[in-house]
Amino acid sequence: MASDQIDPGGFKTLIPIVLPAPLPLVLTNLVFTADAKWSGDITTNVGWDSDNVRQGADLDISRSAPLTSGKIKVTWQAEGEIDGFTSGRRTSPRTT
Repeated sequence: MASDQIDPGGFKTLIPIVLPAPLPLVLTNLVFTADAKWSGDITTNVGWDSDNVRQGADLDISRSAPLTSGKIKVTWQAEGEIDGFTSGRRTSPRTT
């Protein structure tokens, strides 16, 4: 089972980021955004007392969903400028 891809939001840097030597660079107008998607296996357990199964009678049924493991894949995008040159969108996927 998997979720639809969602947009958890992002952020923009308000001040330039200076990377020191050996390659002194100034990063400006950086905008970071992300997309996320969850996937995993879900199981449901259903049970009843088979001694109580009768035609026309009510039957209590139990249902439980045990803890489920899954993965969240987050893809980050970064856009901005390096020393005044516009950088295209960069994408980096992460799965946890």
